[in-house]
Amino acid sequence: MPKKILIIDDELDNIKIVVYRLQSQGYEVLSALAGWQGIEMAKIHKPDLIFLDYHLPEIEAPDAVRQIRSVEGNEKVPIILFTADIPRMSAKVQDGGAVDYISKPDAPEILYAKVKKYLGI
Repeated sequence: MPKKILIIDDELDNIKIVVYRLQSQGYEVLSALAGWQGIEMAKIHKPDLIFLDYHLPEIEAPDAVRQIRSVEGNEKVPIILFTADIPRMSAKVQDGGAVDYISKPDAPEILYAKVKKYLGI
């Protein structure tokens, strides 16, 4: 069974690019255009990995991470933040409970390397 990855981003073009790239590598990919929708999807589908936009309009990333991790089965799911704002992101990742970050848009090789690192593939 393929690993399940959830993409939460309010920019449809970003979602389309990432979904295409990950599906082409054989992953099952789910997506949400809103933070609360993504949180609900994480609760229902229990993804193996989550990419979360740091700048969602209706919920801040640290709050979304806490909401996702509060659900049984999602306590240790790796969450990687998407951002176009790289400066100081390392500290924000640690403070918010995510495991890593990736700039958007980024090269496919970087995306694939992050996925493989956190899915243990």
